[in-house]
Amino acid sequence: KGQKDRDKELKKPCVIISSSGMLTGGASTYYMNIMRNNEKDCVVLVSYQIPGTPGRILLDEKIYGLNKEKVKCRVEWIDFSSHCGKSELISIIKSLKGNPEVLCIHGDENSCENLANEIKQEIGLKAYAPFSGNFFEL
Repeated sequence: KGQKDRDKELKKPCVIISSSGMLTGGASTYYMNIMRNNEKDCVVLVSYQIPGTPGRILLDEKIYGLNKEKVKCRVEWIDFSSHCGKSELISIIKSLKGNPEVLCIHGDENSCENLANEIKQEIGLKAYAPFSGNFFEL
């Protein structure tokens, strides 16, 4: 999707999943520059943050950007390996409470679709393998 779509989504409550996870480039820097000054927003960094990267500095010092400005948004961290295998992912999903819907997003299209189908069949949850740029209502 284009810039207009990104801007439109940011005008309403939403969850944005974006790379680069250490805030070194990509769409995450665009979203971070918008969200950092809003107390109602929350940025969740996932997995290991290398010391000296913008993501690690944000976690440690609650500052971001070239000017090292304090952020107003909430900053959280989840210890989750982006390199775990399918059996580990299935185990994590089985441990979730309630009936969450699962979005399989990190991997090639075929692998994500296969994982989503396995989650549906083995666990009985709604699971999707969205294409890049898709929007989902939560």
